[in-house]
Amino acid sequence: YTWEQFVENVIDPVFFQMGHAFQVLLLLGIVHHDPHMSNIFIDEYESNQELFFKTTFENLNQIFKLETRYIPKLFDFDQSFVRGDENTGLTNTN
Repeated sequence: YTWEQFVENVIDPVFFQMGHAFQVLLLLGIVHHDPHMSNIFIDEYESNQELFFKTTFENLNQIFKLETRYIPKLFDFDQSFVRGDENTGLTNTN
C-alpha cells in the first residue's frame, strides 16, 4: 500500500465503523469509559466484507454501504456504565 491507499483501504473504513459504534452506544446511553487503541481488535478478512450502517440525522434516515477487509471490535467494557446509572457497571448475565 501507498500511504494514500492505506488511509483509503484501512484507516477510513475502521474509523467510520468505530464512529458508528460509538454513536450507537451514545444512543443507547452506554458509556465505554476506556476507549483507546489497545481496546480495539481489528479483524482482517481475506476478501471484502459487505457491511451496511443505518443512521438517522435530523430526521433523515440514511444507509451506508461499506466494503472492507478490516472490521474493528471494541472490547474491555469493565469500566462502562449506562447513563443515569453511573454507580452500577455493566454486568455479564451469562
